[in-house]
Amino acid sequence: ACGCALCLLWFILFYDDPKDHPCISINEKEYITSSLVQQVCSSRQSLPIKAMLKSLPVWAIFIGAFAFFWSHIITALYTPLFINSTLHVNIKENGFLSSLPYLFGWICGILVGQLSDFFLTRNILSVIAVRKLFTAAGFLLPAIFAVCLPYLSSSFYGIVIFLILAGATGSFCLGGILINGLDIAPRYFGFIKACSTLSGMLGGLIASTLTGLILRQDPESAWFKTFVLMAAINVTGLIFYLIVAKAEIQDWAKERQHTRL
Repeated sequence: ACGCALCLLWFILFYDDPKDHPCISINEKEYITSSLVQQVCSSRQSLPIKAMLKSLPVWAIFIGAFAFFWSHIITALYTPLFINSTLHVNIKENGFLSSLPYLFGWICGILVGQLSDFFLTRNILSVIAVRKLFTAAGFLLPAIFAVCLPYLSSSFYGIVIFLILAGATGSFCLGGILINGLDIAPRYFGFIKACSTLSGMLGGLIASTLTGLILRQDPESAWFKTFVLMAAINVTGLIFYLIVAKAEIQDWAKERQHTRL
């Protein structure tokens, strides 16, 4: 039902051309169309794949995406199982509790966007400082809260609160590594985003498979091992990102100026 409703809204609200959209102001239409004209008139350039593969800031995004999706997939797939094994609640309560990290993650994501814009518009922090700050928060906080979960098995509210925090604080990455590709290569952001998503899906595939093996082989300490491994992956990805990440447009991503003699 939700999918059908969203599909209907898409058909109603989306138009092929911004000039035909009835809900866009004249100033906004002029801004969008002028930007599109600049894009069309810019010279076509081949995709600098070799330069991307040699770029450490790009690899920082790929490795960070691997770590981010590792923890995200564990949260998405195994939160209901963890709740069932520790809190022993029924299916209805389990579904409600499992949805709370996503609800608060959505709220946290909105706040992250506002907060990052506040830092940038007020010149409180540089772009790279904002990216690294929110990436650090999005990697470290979920790792800390997740590692604490096995020690809270006797506290119902403690587990619920830390589960919410572990899932929600990952949204800090929305103001960090998940948007960093737009800083270093706006012309090729789509390609970088696709590759980072592929890297992330690989991390999620390995995480889900490995977690399943751990849970089957060592049920008693499985959750502790799972969350410690997740924390280690997060910290490793964060360290690499903090060392090599950039927020300036890279040379290979700049538009080349052709001079005719």
